[in-house]
Parts: sequence; structure tokens; C-alpha cells
Amino acid sequence: MTPAIAGAPYQDISADDFMAVDAALGIRRPYTDCISGGGPTTAAMLRCAHDEFIFQEKRLNDIYRTLMARLGIEEKPALRNAERAWIVDKERRCALPEDPGTTDQVTSADCVVRETAQRATELEKRLHK
Repeated sequence: MTPAIAGAPYQDISADDFMAVDAALGIRRPYTDCISGGGPTTAAMLRCAHDEFIFQEKRLNDIYRTLMARLGIEEKPALRNAERAWIVDKERRCALPEDPGTTDQVTSADCVVRETAQRATELEKRLHK
């Protein structure tokens, strides 16, 4: 299995660098351990991905709502449009191939987690400017 960090395989990244990337994105350690360790089964890894996605999606939505509340009326459409474009792009990047195998399912789920965490981190940085 070759999960992806922001669309790029992390097979050439050391374990320490991998953990640092995840920490910088706000990805929780149990998820990183589950995915990088291969998990006991595909179902277990998909469950880890689901749980982390729920966490990251809530994080993203909370940050987005806070940022929207702070923006002026003229700035809100730009953020809304950027978010919609990001969603389309994320779905394209993380889409399953036409005939997916179990590795593809885990890779796709991991991609969604990482893309969501990365977007939350980007908006968080914007929030704290």
C-alpha cells in the first residue's frame, strides 16, 4: 500500500518525516500509526480513515465557519467559491480507479483524510493572520 500525502506517495519519506508531516497537518497519531503500520485488516484501516475523516471534517467545518464569520460581506463569496473548488478538486484527486482493489480503497480514504486535514490547516493559517 502507498498512501498519499497531498496526492504524492510517501514511500520515500522517513518515518520521522512522515510523523512530522502528519503533526503539521493536525492528523492525530493513532491514525498515523494505523495507516503507516498497515493495520491488521483493510476493514480496520478503513475504519481508522473514517474516524480520522470525521475528526478532520469537523475541524475544517469549524474553522471555515469561524473564518466566514470574521470576513466582510465582500470577502465571503471568494472563500465560498474557493471551498467549492477545493471540494471538486479533492474528489478528483482522491477518486477510486474504475476497478478498485483493497489497496486502492485504503489509498483513496487516506487521500480524503489528508486533503481535508491539509485544507483545515490552510484555513487555520488564514484565520490566524
